Amino acid sequence: MELSPRKRIDKGGILCLPLDKNLNGDTQAKHPDWTPIKCPKCGQKCWKMPIADTLKRTQGVSFLCTECAIAADLLAPYPKKQGRPGENRAQRRRKK
Repeated sequence: MELSPRKRIDKGGILCLPLDKNLNGDTQAKHPDWTPIKCPKCGQKCWKMPIADTLKRTQGVSFLCTECAIAADLLAPYPKKQGRPGENRAQRRRKK
């Protein structure tokens, strides 16, 4: 999996909205430009950033709260290091 910043030519995708219960009520003080909305899937209170509307209009992203995105397997876990247990590259080279 390759992670890179979103480009202008990217289309579609999911924008994960921060859940209100995860922000400890500090949202209006730290982010006065965020607006509260409900998750389209589960209805929990989330916060939308100003750039979200622009991304939806220009690139066709859809909104989900973080919990719904994780439950739908839209956020894949980072792949674990694959290799033989107990051996690293130097040990494999020595065997040859």
